[in-house]
Parts: sequence; structure tokens; C-alpha cells
Amino acid sequence: NFADQDELVKLQLLSLAVKLSITQPDTVPLSKYVLSLARYDASYDVRDRARMLRRFIDPQQSGLLSQYAAQIFCPDKPKPTIQSNFKDRDQFTVGSLSQYIGSAAVGFRPLPQAPRAPVGASQREAVSATLVTQVTDDT
Repeated sequence: NFADQDELVKLQLLSLAVKLSITQPDTVPLSKYVLSLARYDASYDVRDRARMLRRFIDPQQSGLLSQYAAQIFCPDKPKPTIQSNFKDRDQFTVGSLSQYIGSAAVGFRPLPQAPRAPVGASQREAVSATLVTQVTDDT
């Protein structure tokens, strides 16, 4: 039921109705129906948006406005790029500040290489007590 939906959902439905009427002209009656439901909504924003969008659907009322509806609501989008923007930053840890800014941040240390074979607990480096104390004191 349109009246029971959240305001943001109603606004998105209105935009969808206009986009559908532009890309598939056989859906114009459905779009007009959705706009007529919004005409009597309790929200001022929904009513105002419906009044504005109605001009894009009905060419008799809008004149030149309906000719530009496809350019306004369905613009050409750039094709997605296949290569990552961070390709030249692969020496930095993924998601780190250094990767984001493209240079080593102060205090940056690269991660050590992962061992090929599992390492036993006795061979791993122990966390120093001073480091743990510093971290807990800072928080």
C-alpha cells in the first residue's frame, strides 16, 4: 500500500515511475497512477515531488520539458574501469592510510611475509608487555 510506505520509499517510487515511463513508454499509465497516489499524500515533500515529476511524463502539460526527461533522469554513465585505482599502491597494506594517500605514512611498517608452512606457538614472536601497557593506557 503506497500510503503505508516510508516517505523515502515514496520518493524513490516516484523517481522510479518517471524513469520507467521514459525507458518503457507502455508503463506511462502505471506511472500516472503512482503520481496520482502521491498527489493526496500527507507529506508535503511527496506531494511537491509528484507535482514536479508529473511534468516529465505528460508532454501536453510540459512542452519542452518532456523532451529532456531522458537526459535528466537517464544520463549516460561512464563504463566501469577494469583496473584498480590502487594498482600502483600494492606495496601497502590493503585499507591502510598509506594505501589511501599513496605514500608511506609516519610509522608505517609493511606486514611480514606469511610463512609457507605453519609455525608453532613456541616459535612466534611474543607481544612485549610494554607495548600492551602502552596500548591499554592510551585507551
